[in-house]
Amino acid sequence: CHSLPFLYKILTDEFGAESFLALAPNHLYIKHRDENRRWFNLELTNGHFSTDAWIISSSHIKSEAIQSKIYMAALTQSESIAMCLTDLAAEYLAKYDYGSNDNFVLNCLDLTLKYYPHYIVALSLKSNVLTQQLLALAKSKGYKDFQIVKDYPEFQLLKSKINEIYKRIDDLGYEEMPKEQYERWMKEMQIQAQKQNSQN
Repeated sequence: CHSLPFLYKILTDEFGAESFLALAPNHLYIKHRDENRRWFNLELTNGHFSTDAWIISSSHIKSEAIQSKIYMAALTQSESIAMCLTDLAAEYLAKYDYGSNDNFVLNCLDLTLKYYPHYIVALSLKSNVLTQQLLALAKSKGYKDFQIVKDYPEFQLLKSKINEIYKRIDDLGYEEMPKEQYERWMKEMQIQAQKQNSQN
């Protein structure tokens, strides 16, 4: 549900058609406009069209998250490209882990957030990376628990940056989708895909 929408978007751009990426929790889909400029949604994981109401009810999306454009907004070209930088940062972390001390990941995330400031995945990943830096700094000073470190200005600076990101995430209306609901949604998508295949 990530690579197929990107491929679709690349192909429609190449052929001069109009399509837009859009986010739901743990999911990416396509938005199109019809001849009357009304929006409709295309789910590439099962090849079906879906309504906004179905996406909202099945994906545990709060109204605040829609208003702040975390979810369901048609992304601009810059926002779509910025998402790729976060993908690059996540893959880099998967390969080199948090032990890498260079700033490549943070540079990618900062550039993402410059063009897509409310991209929840980039915000979450940045808070995780900074938290790992905070833990590493605490250990380097001989502390096992970073909550008790008070003496070092660089520590307080990192803690302040993390708290700013958490506040930003809360202000955007983000709420994690419950695991059980995500599993139900995945099963429903698989059932729809199987129905489509049997009809074909």
